[in-house]
Amino acid sequence: MGLFKKQQKPVRQPHIGDDTYAFRRSRTMTGSSSDSVRTVAGKHADLQSDRLKHHILRKKQRHLTLYLFLILTCAGSLLLLLNNFMITTTVTDGGGATVADVTSYQQTINNYLSSHPSERFSFSLRGDGLLRELQGKYPEVHSVTVTTRPWLQAAHVTVELRKPIASWTIGSTKYYIDSGGVAFQKNYGPEPTLVVEDNTGIDPTSTAAVASERMIRYIGRLVALLQQNELAVQRLELPPATSRQVDVWLAGKPFSIKTNIDRDPAGQVADIVNGVKYLTQQGIVPSYADARVSSKLYYK
Repeated sequence: MGLFKKQQKPVRQPHIGDDTYAFRRSRTMTGSSSDSVRTVAGKHADLQSDRLKHHILRKKQRHLTLYLFLILTCAGSLLLLLNNFMITTTVTDGGGATVADVTSYQQTINNYLSSHPSERFSFSLRGDGLLRELQGKYPEVHSVTVTTRPWLQAAHVTVELRKPIASWTIGSTKYYIDSGGVAFQKNYGPEPTLVVEDNTGIDPTSTAAVASERMIRYIGRLVALLQQNELAVQRLELPPATSRQVDVWLAGKPFSIKTNIDRDPAGQVADIVNGVKYLTQQGIVPSYADARVSSKLYYK
């Protein structure tokens, strides 16, 4: 009967040398016809198939391609940085400044780049910051243009100077006024024909002279806007006993026009243009006109 059958002992696998490479169930046996393999039981006897060799080769190729791409990217970035790096500058101006002033401009620009090393690259240079630094010391500077040169050559900086449209002598100091209403003392171009006649009688050393800066900005904008509307200013006068009024004489007009610095110059210019056009069409020649009231031009 089955209960009295003799139990069979399990068959054990034979022990052949190293257990690592013993033949076992579900194990793939590899072989080769190459004579470089000394023994099948060697630790490196599991040879690579052609398919596995192909995969490993493809993997190595991808790694080499990646390394080559990284090297080329780093080299290109380095060349780009070197091509846009400003190690120093050379300065020229378009207004006939003296050699000493041009040297001072260059020294200020180089000092700015030294204090802002990250801006030595052309793509990171803040032009407005450089311009403010230069204008803080030299108000006659209007704009700055920086042109980089490749391979660590000195960058070329062109400094454009302001062009005055009027001059005004306050005390013993002569100021020039440009179209933006900025006052400066050094003018290397032709002298402006328009001179502000200061008849206020105010001592320039007194506290009332603080309004001069505001007056300068106003005069510059007023004259520039009138010129843009083809109305040339022949004469400017600051009348006595006032520090806020400016009388304007236009070329070809025998009467003065009163203006006030408390009003926006653009609005007053619009009123002047319309008023002068009306007076010309009507053939009216007043003794003076008044544009100090908004949207009106009174005349007498």
